[in-house]
Amino acid sequence: MTRTVRCSLTLALGACALLAGGCQSSPGKIVYTVDVRNQTPQPLWAQLWHETDRGAFQLTNQRLAPGDRAGVGPAKGNVGRTWILFDTLPNPSTPVRFDLEFGSTVIEVTQTSEATDAELIVREIR
Repeated sequence: MTRTVRCSLTLALGACALLAGGCQSSPGKIVYTVDVRNQTPQPLWAQLWHETDRGAFQLTNQRLAPGDRAGVGPAKGNVGRTWILFDTLPNPSTPVRFDLEFGSTVIEVTQTSEATDAELIVREIR
């Protein structure tokens, strides 16, 4: 009987320890996934970034051909400090940054015209 009680108590304490820290995600981080739809007439680079106290770091990236649709992620990023960056060549302005909400996001990327040097337009699809 004593052996059964000790075993049960040990298992219960182990389960509490897992719930307290081991099974939880990193504090301040969440998994981000972006469904990107490239509606531009040229290749598009989509890069998932997050910022830490040591600077900004690229989590993952994806190259999409004209008309392609692809997933970027999943990747863990810092809450409120994670974004996706879009760029093409030639891009007449700076790459376009889109700050991400929690979880999954669907984004369509178009341009102001069909010209290869037209500016990018990024919009979230809900």
